[in-house]
Amino acid sequence: MKSSQILAISLIKGVGPQSLRKFVKYITDNSFNFDMHYSTIEGYFSELSELDKRVKLPAVQDIKLAIEQSENISNDSLNANIKTISYLEVDFPPLLKLLDDYPVLLHYKGDIKTLKEKSVAIIGTREATDHAIQAGERLSKIMSEDKGYTIVSGLAVGCDTVAHRSAVEVNRPTAAFLAGGLDKIYPKENLKLSEQIIDTGGVLISEYEIGKESHKNFFVQRDRLQSGSSEGIIVLETGIKGGTRHTVSFAGKQNRIIGCLYTHVEKKLDTLEKFQGNKDIVENEGGFKIFNSETIEEFCQLLDNKRSSLLVPQNVNSVIDKKDLPPNLVQKKLF
Repeated sequence: MKSSQILAISLIKGVGPQSLRKFVKYITDNSFNFDMHYSTIEGYFSELSELDKRVKLPAVQDIKLAIEQSENISNDSLNANIKTISYLEVDFPPLLKLLDDYPVLLHYKGDIKTLKEKSVAIIGTREATDHAIQAGERLSKIMSEDKGYTIVSGLAVGCDTVAHRSAVEVNRPTAAFLAGGLDKIYPKENLKLSEQIIDTGGVLISEYEIGKESHKNFFVQRDRLQSGSSEGIIVLETGIKGGTRHTVSFAGKQNRIIGCLYTHVEKKLDTLEKFQGNKDIVENEGGFKIFNSETIEEFCQLLDNKRSSLLVPQNVNSVIDKKDLPPNLVQKKLF
């Protein structure tokens, strides 16, 4: 199936993400010669609903309307330089294909191929402290420029901005996942940064088509893509509660490496409210402390081994178990 055809199916009233995955898989598994006539689509839905009662048969008028809408969206996307890619295509981010709730379609501006390379999501609170901003800039630049990782984040103010901007400043690609259509950059203050991301070989990505407004639950769904497209995540700073914890939770479920900036301790800033989430993640969720050059090297080794285990399953035994890692002893200062 072509991405334009899948887009039409996704717009049919009552077709949610799970039904869309099932429909596309049904068509591709059976190698059907798919066409966009409403009666053909209705027939395949009828067959699929017989096999899986959870897939509902859409109304004919809703199918016709979706086909019309998809044509308009495709034209609008073309005019806005927004492209669409499905998980069936070779340039689709490989780690996202492994998710149980993988996105069937992605809309993007820039170079989607950057997410075929090794990557790490760098995230955190919108109300970052001066220390998190300064240390986060250094760490992000090390991970992007020195270690060669594509930096992934969500374009939010605060820690996300630090991560993206740091990559841009060293002319390295970074990927920003948005929670709405790419025709409207949110937040508006990061519009210029979004343009710089594209100019430096990066990419803006969304599950949502042009014209789609952001909703609260879209941000949570976006968070799973940040962690899912990466070998691991780094939390620069977070409180006990907040949106960052959604991404941390997804990373754990997706079996990704979780790291936390931990330079606050040496700077005697470990009582800050915005650092309590870092402590909780390390103490209760297996987070890895990152606070100097040696711990960065160890973390990168974990990421590289994780990538091998995810993309080459037969190498799974080579993954370093966190319990086998040496403790984070006080070593050479970095920050």
